[in-house]
Amino acid sequence: MLQLGLALQELGHRVMVACHDFDPETTPDRAAERLDIRAIRRGEVIPPVARGELLRRQWRGMPAVARLVPDEVDVVNAHEWPASRAARLNGAVWVWTRNDDTAWERGLIPETTLFEKPSLPGRLARLVAGVPDVVDARSAASIVVLDRRNADAVRKAYHRDAEILRCGPPEMFFDPPERAAARRRFGVDEHTFLAAAVGVLFPHRRFEDLVRAAAGLPAELRVGVRIVGSDQQDGAYADMLEGLVAEAGDRVRLERRAIPQDDLRDLYAAADVMVFPNRRQAYGLAPLEALAGGTPVILSTGIGVGEVLAGRPGVLMVPPESPDEIAAALRIAIETDLRSAATGTREWMRTQLSNRRYAERMVEIYEEALGRRRFA
Repeated sequence: MLQLGLALQELGHRVMVACHDFDPETTPDRAAERLDIRAIRRGEVIPPVARGELLRRQWRGMPAVARLVPDEVDVVNAHEWPASRAARLNGAVWVWTRNDDTAWERGLIPETTLFEKPSLPGRLARLVAGVPDVVDARSAASIVVLDRRNADAVRKAYHRDAEILRCGPPEMFFDPPERAAARRRFGVDEHTFLAAAVGVLFPHRRFEDLVRAAAGLPAELRVGVRIVGSDQQDGAYADMLEGLVAEAGDRVRLERRAIPQDDLRDLYAAADVMVFPNRRQAYGLAPLEALAGGTPVILSTGIGVGEVLAGRPGVLMVPPESPDEIAAALRIAIETDLRSAATGTREWMRTQLSNRRYAERMVEIYEEALGRRRFA
């Protein structure tokens, strides 16, 4: 969202960001200084997890966010849920950037969502709680998604067509730090092959498949694995993963924390390969960020970004939930020069998946939405 705001501003548009919680210390590319960001609360961001917290954010927090938006706004671009509610309440023409599934979708079409299929009572509860999601989605001028799977989900859940528009990594990742220095910062010696994985610790990430893959590699291979991700939203999964890492010995290290952008860029530079083993994912910026710095990637076929990266140099695709396939891909990465191959993909991304190009297409979507309102 912030990368889009910066790109729109560079194109000459006036941009204001309205949000509930905002931590200036975590924004990339000095976005906190360069954008007009208005928030209900500033400071450390702790995502709401409990059902009561989520309901309060939806029913009390989003009206407050809607009031932050100035009257002269031309178009509101809501990112995710529950920002869709704030956008509808504001009353302006609005576009919904929908990446992840909603409560309504988890009840109606659970087989398409990121989470495990709930019980019948759970599905019914989600359908009841998700009725406002339908009202919001039906009122949006346009819906934008990142991959075909989610375009299909929008069609099934809301009987709406969605625009598939893919973004790229922040520009800062195309300027990686010096590799040897990055490896020293992470305590990686020159003889160790390092596989890195990052992401909020959720079950659909399937980091356990990477742990099992690494543990099954021959002992004579000097392989290290570094998994980094916040455990704030699913402590039970993080605990399970930590137990599995402990059983794997000292080959795998888990860091249960959010990682700042600069540290993330260092980790990609230090790694020999970045592994993204998700079962499903709306898109996946992390593989793009790694490739932007020249680091090859191993991706599962269940993620949206695979639609544009499959078959690209420096990219290995594996089936989801397949530790043996990940282990085989790691062997290929160890034995071949994937980093040199990734250079071509890096340059392709810089032109075809630039944030400027993404912003230009978003402007077209905004203008189409405004045009429909004028002639309605």
